[in-house]
Amino acid sequence: MNNNPNKTIHANSKGIVIYYGDNNRPKYVAYKSKEVADIQHFGKVKYQPIEKPIFNKTQKKIYSELLYGLKAYDQIEIMGLSYKDILRINSLHRRTQFFLNRWKQEIQDSRVNVFLSALFPKSPMAKTICSMKAYNKAYIDHHTFKELGLNQETIAFKLVEIGFLPKNFFQLA
Repeated sequence: MNNNPNKTIHANSKGIVIYYGDNNRPKYVAYKSKEVADIQHFGKVKYQPIEKPIFNKTQKKIYSELLYGLKAYDQIEIMGLSYKDILRINSLHRRTQFFLNRWKQEIQDSRVNVFLSALFPKSPMAKTICSMKAYNKAYIDHHTFKELGLNQETIAFKLVEIGFLPKNFFQLA
């Protein structure tokens, strides 16, 4: 019956009915999902909470330029930018990415240091490793901001602190 050319399928509010043309015995498959029953009978709907945007349009534009560079624009908007603006955006984006990579490495190093200190509290070698501060320019940290526990607001505060974003960034309208 798997490859029956005379098979027709109908769905209704109660379930699915499969009719086989060569025999007069339809098969009925009822919808029996606990989640569906809870929603239909008890009204237990779990909606995802709507997150309000953190930044307004102006703030979002400046923030996106730093984090995404020209990828924040579509092709038509890029065509409208001057060559000087494109160079400025690329330069700021490159410097911001360099800084964010360094910051991610520092966060990861501090987490590893806490782990090593807890695992080997009396080891002089672990203490030596934890005391070393190093940055590898060739290594690109692929951890997401979410994995590191950073949100847009925290990143924006750090970028204001470093000077990539203006001091009045959170007051821009």
